[in-house]
Amino acid sequence: MLTIEAKELTINWGNYLGFQAIRTIPPSRRIVVFATLFRGSDTNILNRSKMKIILLPYPVKLIGVFLVMSGTVFAVLYVWFGFSFSMPVFAVYSSFLETKMFVIFRTNFVDELILTLLVAGLILIMFSKEKIESENLNLVRFKAMVKAIIANNILILCSILFVYGSGFVAILVLNLFSLSVFYLCFFYFLKQREMSHPDMKLEKQGKLV
Repeated sequence: MLTIEAKELTINWGNYLGFQAIRTIPPSRRIVVFATLFRGSDTNILNRSKMKIILLPYPVKLIGVFLVMSGTVFAVLYVWFGFSFSMPVFAVYSSFLETKMFVIFRTNFVDELILTLLVAGLILIMFSKEKIESENLNLVRFKAMVKAIIANNILILCSILFVYGSGFVAILVLNLFSLSVFYLCFFYFLKQREMSHPDMKLEKQGKLV
């Protein structure tokens, strides 16, 4: 009986295949067998690890939702109704008709307000707990972040190749919070899929926070 230990995880191959049975498998097919045996163990590895993800309390998520909704409302008013207001701002660096550093001047602050509300709100939503929290959600968060980074970089590459002029500038502005949007979309999609999985049942394993 062959036993392999990796950190805190011990895999007893005798539970799956005998050593002699493994030797009878052609070398070209052994990697498929090992991949099959490890399939589904990623959740156990993450749950048994010592890694802790520090998250904000669940009520902070509600604050984040309020900020995102407020930013969206201001964006609609700004784009479709020309809403604007000016206020003094402190700029470390400013380049309009002339370049200035460490200066105070008045400017239309609506676009800065919109971006601040959206970015801050999305960050609070991302890094706060769910109402029903589970250890398995840490794995979901990790998978969602990986997928979000890939999707966001694909968006950037496609924008570099196919979008020009002011449209590319708009993509750069969108990129300020596009990673957060991708992450949240993937997170709640993967969370819903894990909840529906008969072996996971996140909601039943979770606890109210």
